[in-house]
Amino acid sequence: MVARDAVVCPHCEQPEPYSYQPIFKIYAKADTSHKVSGGIILGLGFFALLWMVRCSITPAAPDYSDGTALYMCQSYIKQLLKAPASAQFSRPKFYGANDGMVIAAGTVDAQNGFGVLIRNGYECQLIKGERSWVLIGGQFLER
Repeated sequence: MVARDAVVCPHCEQPEPYSYQPIFKIYAKADTSHKVSGGIILGLGFFALLWMVRCSITPAAPDYSDGTALYMCQSYIKQLLKAPASAQFSRPKFYGANDGMVIAAGTVDAQNGFGVLIRNGYECQLIKGERSWVLIGGQFLER
């Protein structure tokens, strides 16, 4: 054991045996510049996320296109067919009626219960709803 007040180490004769240099500075001021830039990036990411959520919640414009009305009408007419997968629609027409009602009409070729391809006329009545067309009804036309 070496005394604290020893000037030289008795084993190796090194001067000041209790003086040492620290390996690293414990009380050095930490570099916080990466925290600031990380906070800025995190904040920008947060605002970008809020903006994307807001954009996804914003309602889309109402769709009153003829294609949407025709699709709704054809989907309804398919439900009335015996073989909806065989349906081939042609000759679409649109007629305006009173109070904003639209009549979509056309022809459909589809198989009947015996597998024979038959051509039928159809029409559907639609009105403008809050966001899109609303189907009131539809039927096959008599020949």
